[in-house]
Amino acid sequence: MKILSFNVKNFMHSRQMEQISALLREMDADIVGLQEVDENTARSGKVFQLQTCAALAGYPYYVFGKNIDFKGGEYGNGILSKYPILSAETVSYQVKEPGDHNRSYMRCQLDVNGKTLCFYNTHLTLQKNGEAVEELKEVCARMEKDPNAVMVGDFNLPAETVASVMEPRFKALNGGAGFETVLTFPIGIPRVSIDNIVVSKNMETEGGITTYLGELSDHNLIYAQVDFPQED
Repeated sequence: MKILSFNVKNFMHSRQMEQISALLREMDADIVGLQEVDENTARSGKVFQLQTCAALAGYPYYVFGKNIDFKGGEYGNGILSKYPILSAETVSYQVKEPGDHNRSYMRCQLDVNGKTLCFYNTHLTLQKNGEAVEELKEVCARMEKDPNAVMVGDFNLPAETVASVMEPRFKALNGGAGFETVLTFPIGIPRVSIDNIVVSKNMETEGGITTYLGELSDHNLIYAQVDFPQED
C-alpha cells in the first residue's frame, strides 16, 4: 500500500484545488491523510473541499473529521481511500491549550482486500508547552489496541521526538530507528521534520518516507510504502 500525507493548507483557500487533486491522482496512493481541510467555509468559497478533491483525484471513499466550526463551515482533517471505509470516528484530544483551537485525531477502519487496517490522521497542536507530546501519547495509547495501524499527520514535533514517544511499540518512518530524518517544512528550504508516518511494529515497510517537493502548500507532501505482515 502506498500511504500519503499532506497538509494542504485549505487548498490555499480552494484556489489550488485542481492542482493538488491532479497531483494526488498522479501520486496514486492507496490511502491519503490530509490536514487543514475546509468544508463549506466562507474563506474557501463555500467549497466542500474533501468531496471535490475525492472526485477530481479519483477516490471512491472519503471521510472528513471536524476540529472546529469556522466561518460558516467546518475546519479539520480528511481521509481519501481506494478501500472501503468500514467505520470512522473523530476523537478530540483530552489535553487542552487555551491558546489553541480544538485538536483531534481521525480513526478509520478500512477493508484492505479482506484485512482490516486502522488508519489514523492527525494534526497536533502548535503550542510549545508539551501539549503536542501529550496528544501524541493519547493517540498512541489508542493505537496500541489495534493489531495493524498506520498514523499520518502534521505532528508539529521533530521526527526524533515522535520516534521517542512511539517506539519501540511502533515504527516512525521519519527519524525513527533505522530511518533517515527528512525535513518537511516549510517549502523551498525546509528546516524541520514535523510531518511523519507511523506504523505498527509488525507492518512491512520499504524504507522510510519520501517527500515531494512542490509549491502547492506550505508543507511538503510525504509518502511511504507500507504492507501487512507476511503470513506464516
